[in-house]
Amino acid sequence: MKKESYARFKLHLANNIKEQRNEVKGYSQEKLAELANISVTTISRFEQGDQLISLPTFIKIVDALDMDINEYIPIFRKLIDEDEAKL
Repeated sequence: MKKESYARFKLHLANNIKEQRNEVKGYSQEKLAELANISVTTISRFEQGDQLISLPTFIKIVDALDMDINEYIPIFRKLIDEDEAKL
């Protein structure tokens, strides 16, 4: 995956999680951290785009927000296809 696609995916993922946490569920970062059993720092750095979280951590967050992890697969696939089309 190219750097541009990776950056777009990371930004999309962070923004989507932040929206789900804040606007849909009304959770603070502290509440999500508690529910997902991860640190507030991890959530904060992820939402700010400072770090990409591991798959196990992502699954914990998705579970805590009652989201469907499968909704991210088409997004990831689209970015990869866009990269391949540019070659």
